[in-house]
Amino acid sequence: MDKLILHLLQNGIFLSVEQKTLKVRYNGNSISDDLLEEIRKNKKELIDYLFKEKAGSKYQDILAQKNVGPFKLSSAQWRLWILSQFEEGSVAYNMPCSVYLNQDIDIESFKRAIESTIERHEILRTVFKKDETEEIKQWVLKKEELSFKINYKDLRKENNKKERVKDYIEQDSYRAFDLEKGPLLRAALLQTAEDSYVFYFNLHHIISDGWSMVVLSKDVFSYYEAYKTNTPPQLKELRIQYKDYSVWQLAQLEEESFKAHKDYWLDNLSGELPLLDLPSTKQRPRIKSNRGHCLDTYIDAATISKLKKYSQQNGGSLFIGLITAWNILMYRYTSQKDVIIGTPTAGREHADLEDQIGFYINTLPLRNEINSKESFDELFSRVKQNTLNAYSHQMYPFDRLVEELNLARDTSRSAVFDVMLTLQNVKEKTEGVELKAEELNEIRDLGYAASKFDIEVSVQEVGDYLSLNTVYNTDVYEREMIEGLIKHYKQLLNATLNNPEEKISQIDYLSAEEKHKLLESFNSTKVAYPKDKTIVDLFEEQVSKSPDKIAVIFEEKELTYRELNEASNQLAHYLQKNYIIKLDDLVGIKQERSEWMIISILGVLKSGGAYVPIDPDYPQDRIDYIEKDTKCKVCIDEAELSKFRKTQNKYSQNKTASHTKSDNLAYVIYTSGSTGKPKGVLIEHENVYSFIKWSQDEFAMSDFDTVLFTTSLNFDLSVFEIFHTLTKGKKLIVLKDGLSIIKNLG
Repeated sequence: MDKLILHLLQNGIFLSVEQKTLKVRYNGNSISDDLLEEIRKNKKELIDYLFKEKAGSKYQDILAQKNVGPFKLSSAQWRLWILSQFEEGSVAYNMPCSVYLNQDIDIESFKRAIESTIERHEILRTVFKKDETEEIKQWVLKKEELSFKINYKDLRKENNKKERVKDYIEQDSYRAFDLEKGPLLRAALLQTAEDSYVFYFNLHHIISDGWSMVVLSKDVFSYYEAYKTNTPPQLKELRIQYKDYSVWQLAQLEEESFKAHKDYWLDNLSGELPLLDLPSTKQRPRIKSNRGHCLDTYIDAATISKLKKYSQQNGGSLFIGLITAWNILMYRYTSQKDVIIGTPTAGREHADLEDQIGFYINTLPLRNEINSKESFDELFSRVKQNTLNAYSHQMYPFDRLVEELNLARDTSRSAVFDVMLTLQNVKEKTEGVELKAEELNEIRDLGYAASKFDIEVSVQEVGDYLSLNTVYNTDVYEREMIEGLIKHYKQLLNATLNNPEEKISQIDYLSAEEKHKLLESFNSTKVAYPKDKTIVDLFEEQVSKSPDKIAVIFEEKELTYRELNEASNQLAHYLQKNYIIKLDDLVGIKQERSEWMIISILGVLKSGGAYVPIDPDYPQDRIDYIEKDTKCKVCIDEAELSKFRKTQNKYSQNKTASHTKSDNLAYVIYTSGSTGKPKGVLIEHENVYSFIKWSQDEFAMSDFDTVLFTTSLNFDLSVFEIFHTLTKGKKLIVLKDGLSIIKNLG
């Protein structure tokens, strides 16, 4: 039953039981036939399950508050109010909507219908300001205190009606609301012909969500039909208002029954939270902005049909398939095995909230571990279970969770996650409409859009297709990268469905054109990058080509490629014999800059281990944390090097038998994490190998003989400086004080 209810929830369908009668509520205009059949087929089991749940639940009815307020904000409202205080923050949470009406409209009746809707829903008459204790509260105003006016524009005589409508909507969409004075709803009726209108309205997110937009439209048209026909409105009186929900929610958070929800999320999001940084030439701004851009494309019907069939056969849903593939793409782009993707839920599990307008939506941070050696099948199963667990604890407000996690404030990012994936539940009716191949392949530019996250992906069924709408922050990512990401996502979906048993690390998501370019670049008839090669292989190939060329210079000391190779082989044997280094074991490198830093890196890699740079100038508590967190088999510091040098001649100068493969770890670099503690990023040989092979061809014509090794070993750029040089047969000059010497030369 849990899986079926999860599937229904993800499709915007909510079930409740009243007097042993099953009540079905849904977001949108209809329920698909297959979901209706699932509900009918399992009706008795669903009633029994929900009845038991209700009997064991400590939920209380939402009671109407008798006092006049003001009232505390709900958890979601409080966090949104905070975000709205930042520059551009308020505009980012505007929610514009347009409804096109191809009928003659009685304008006065329509205006009256909007006013009645505002009278019906107190939240539409609510403002947010401080009380006498300086606490922000929500204040419900009387209609006459609101100063609300409906804007009517007659555009029938205009030559460019569509452009005028578009301009009006664009200008209003990004006009800020005053949360203290209100109103937080703007509405307009734009007439373009005798029987053609656009009903446009815009609300601030603090009083609304996606479900609310549907409720508002429904109520306006219900009132309008009643006034136009001079009949009583067919709307049931609302028993409660949003303020009543706020009071109820805050009380629920103190109940013992909510402790299980809280404990689940605190455990799920314990430890260092991963930060998702996709490839970009842009430097993330110190203060997060909301400047965004929107791109849109379609996923073809054949892929969607396969995905639905696969998901159904494996006990999941369309959403599970989509987010599993997205997790794989994030891993393939970043090599990050710990990924958190946000997704919204309606937040209306309580039966009293069906016809309400307000900010009820909640957010689930879905955290998943990606194992490159697993298949899509295996990851799908785990993502499905993790998502089921998250939905079963969705009652706990995300906004309260952020407070409980006590994260270090990072003004450049959103809290907990940077990417949001949403599956919209309303299916557009486009039966009989076929999209051409060029329309499916096209990525349409929809222009400026406020971006709440680094990337927001919104997927919606449009007939037999999926619309893939992507809003990205233009201060963080370039359009070219996002377009490539979109193309690769579509291609990866197909690749995984064609061969769901393929290892995640081997999934081929490149287009035929990309493959052709890579094949041309590397003159290969099979693959762009051999899957069984490591960065050590590239170095040793160069040793065989030019053994007597100078490889490394430090002050007066020079090492040829042969000498560097032999010394690193000896160190590898030393590590294997004395510390039993095995594949993926971590070995710290805590040294001053010298030729021994390069020997140590190669020695660790040749032993089968992965190196962990530890700057000896770090504060001692940071060094202790990294050494403890990595559980290093050994740390090669000056003392360890001294021990090795005394017995160096005892060890073979020949290559060790490490059996390192492309999917083994190469290094782990620690960066500052979201909680303020260092965070280790794990990089495998295949990523380093691919990067260096690319750099070799990208800079193949560059005329250089010597590279200054200036970058700290604690930064990824050091990998380029070391291995691009040593795999091209050039000289690497190690500078003792790194960049400081370069600055002094200036």
